[in-house]
Amino acid sequence: MCNPVSRPRSVHLGIRAGSPGTRRRPRTHRNVRHLSRRLRSAGPRLGTLRVEGRCREDPGDGGPRRPPPRTLRRPGSIHHGGKRRRGTGWRPSMTFRGFIAVDIPPSPPLTALADELRRASPSLKVVGPDQLHLTLKFLGETEEGLVPEIVTAIREACVGVEPFEVTVHGTGGFPSLSRMSVVWVGVEGAEPLARIAGALETSLEPLGFPPERRDWKAHVTLARVKGHRDLDRVRQILTSRRDDRFASHRVDRIYLKKSVLTPQGAQYSVVESVSLVG
Repeated sequence: MCNPVSRPRSVHLGIRAGSPGTRRRPRTHRNVRHLSRRLRSAGPRLGTLRVEGRCREDPGDGGPRRPPPRTLRRPGSIHHGGKRRRGTGWRPSMTFRGFIAVDIPPSPPLTALADELRRASPSLKVVGPDQLHLTLKFLGETEEGLVPEIVTAIREACVGVEPFEVTVHGTGGFPSLSRMSVVWVGVEGAEPLARIAGALETSLEPLGFPPERRDWKAHVTLARVKGHRDLDRVRQILTSRRDDRFASHRVDRIYLKKSVLTPQGAQYSVVESVSLVG
C-alpha cells in the first residue's frame, strides 16, 4: 500500500508579499497589521500636509502644487523707478520728465551772449532763448497721477512769498571753468527762491523724490558742453563777462514743467503753475 505524498506548506517571507514567482497573495504579516492599526488610530496627525491645512500640498502625494502667491501692491501706492510712491489708488499712468522752475524771459544781452558762445565752439549746445529757466527742483521721471500732489507741495512751499525781482548777473561753469560741463549765468536776489527750493526738498521726499545731495545755487543754464573743441575760447568769453548784468525779471509764478528730449535739444512745456500771492 502506497503512502500518500504529503503536500508541502506555504512559506511566507515577512512582508515581501509581492516577491517574484508567487501566484497567491500571501497573508499579511502580523507586524504589518499592527502597524496599520497604529497609523489609522493616529488620524490626521500623521496624514499629509493637506490634512493639516497647510497652504501647499505635500509634493510626495503626486498632486499639483499650488502656485506661489502674487506680490500685490497696497492700494494707494505707486512704484516709481524701483521706489514706492504714495498716490491716489489703482490707475494706469504715463510718466514725463519733470522739473519745477521759474521762467527767465530772453533779453538782448542774454541773446547776444548765447550767440557769441555758439560761434566760439561747436562743442556747446546752447539753450534756446525761449527755453531759459531757473530750476528749483529736478524731479526726473514723474507719474502723471502725482501732478495734483506735486502742485499742492509747490503751493504750500510758496505760502508767504510775494512777487519779487531777480537780476541775471555774471557767468561761470559747472563744476569749474577748467573742466566745465555746463555754462551758466548767475542770479541775484534769489533768496525767496532758495526758501521755496528748500521747502520743496522736504515736501516732495514723501512722494518719492529724494533730496538733492548738493546745496541749491541760483543759476540759469545757458549751454551744455558736448565735446572738447575750442573750449579755451569759451573760457575767455566767460571770464570777460563774469561781472556783466544781463537782465532783470519779476518773479510772480512757479511752474511745473516737462522736458522732451529731441535731437535738437530738450523742449520744455508747462504742466501746471502756481502764482505767488504772499
